Amino acid sequence: MYKVYFDQTNEVFNGGSLQNSKWNLMPDKPIKKLVYQLDDKCVVAENFESYNHLIEHVSFLNKNMPTKISKVSLLLKRKEDCVIITFSQQGITEEIIDLKDLPKVTGWKRGILNQQSNYKIL
Repeated sequence: MYKVYFDQTNEVFNGGSLQNSKWNLMPDKPIKKLVYQLDDKCVVAENFESYNHLIEHVSFLNKNMPTKISKVSLLLKRKEDCVIITFSQQGITEEIIDLKDLPKVTGWKRGILNQQSNYKIL
């Protein structure tokens, strides 16, 4: 689902699946680059201050119906704003919001901010 390349090492962390992303098992080291792959879409993000992702699940009242994933959001924080890339059944959307408008979420992983941050959707 994703690969994390750490700053100043050759170490790579391979993320898990949508059901068990292993995000919280990632080593506490500065992230240089994140490659996030879902279906046929890929996001490559480099040199952000912090990285996070949110996986939204929908649960049904009928316990016989399985939980479904409704969307996955990748959050890329810079000094003044945050890029949010969302994968859903409707496709991929991107938005940039001011940090003061960013909802409080946990799970941020530190990156580096010594160069121009950038991302590509492939």
